[in-house]
Amino acid sequence: MNKKILLSTDIGSDIDDALSLTAILNHPEIDLRGIYTVNGDVISRCYIAKHMMDLKGVKRSVAKGEAEPISACVLPYSHFESDLVDDSFLDREKTEETNWNELIYKPLEKVGIVSNGVEDLAGKLAEQKHTIFSIGPLTNIAKLLDKFPKEAKNIERLIIMGCEISEGRLEHNIRYDSGAAQSVLDSDIPITVVPGDLCQKYCADPLELEKQLAKSSMGKYVRRMLMAFVGSQLAGKFRNEQINGTALKDLLERVVVPSYEAIKKIGSTVVFRMDSFKRRCLGNLDELTAYYETEEFWRDYRTLIFQLGNPEFGYKFGGMMAKCLESLIPKQISVADVYVPFCFVSPEKLKTERKTLSCDADGRTIILPGDKHEIVIDLDFDAFKEFIKTFIK
Repeated sequence: MNKKILLSTDIGSDIDDALSLTAILNHPEIDLRGIYTVNGDVISRCYIAKHMMDLKGVKRSVAKGEAEPISACVLPYSHFESDLVDDSFLDREKTEETNWNELIYKPLEKVGIVSNGVEDLAGKLAEQKHTIFSIGPLTNIAKLLDKFPKEAKNIERLIIMGCEISEGRLEHNIRYDSGAAQSVLDSDIPITVVPGDLCQKYCADPLELEKQLAKSSMGKYVRRMLMAFVGSQLAGKFRNEQINGTALKDLLERVVVPSYEAIKKIGSTVVFRMDSFKRRCLGNLDELTAYYETEEFWRDYRTLIFQLGNPEFGYKFGGMMAKCLESLIPKQISVADVYVPFCFVSPEKLKTERKTLSCDADGRTIILPGDKHEIVIDLDFDAFKEFIKTFIK
């Protein structure tokens, strides 16, 4: 196959974009020719994508796409992207001038990132036909249609992860630029839609993915991003968890303490040290720490579970609390964007039907009369699981 692919992505804190890019870069039948970031903090998204490409040893365009939506009822989405940027992009001299009060990164052009993504996208299409994978809001594609309509005719096919066929539900990529989605879906581009509701039929085990990603330089970087994302989800669940109307954090701080017998057995100094660790750990159990100090976040969390669950330390209700903390670790995460490269390389594994789609101003999918778009309505999930196991590494 080896068809030339261009990727539009809001890669960053939501891990499925990075997992999708990992599979794309590892697949021998996908010739990725350019990456275009979109939505919110597009500069940090560029650094993330460029670092993945550098670690893989692939020299292709990485370009800053459109940050602001054409039309949306929500603000652009950014969430801890800057905390995922590798230190190699840091301008240390200028950062030191601020006494490290502000992290200043090297200019995009200095690290080989193109500053005008839509223009670069048009240039690639002017040279020859490409298939485009869109795994973020459709702003880049809509701007291309508006500014470079001639070049847009060289889009051989646009494969979109987006839309919700289930009535009334909102999907992230459409919601964050409903105006762009309307423009693209109304265009004459040949489009395949991989709907969000299909992508929720199978979610991956993050701990299995963590193991897979530990074997390569690019994989290790994506692994850190994965565990930051999972840690952030864990921190949110912890913050909202209650037992009999009392916040879990309050119980752990005030009720779950070493017993008097434990103090006599292992000594007050050790007990004090353990309890200080517990309080420090609980104080850092938040989304910022999960992204900024990922390794420490997980090391401390797992140590806390061990400490509470070890009967030798004699924590009151410790075993129960250890199980509770263990249960908060997410067991499944969405890999929605990974469906796009799978559908591209495995058309024989798909069940599709023809519909005509649009969306309203809020981003809700509308089914219109006609058969303009190819919709993936089902697929071979065993083959998809094998795809993940083979190419996310």
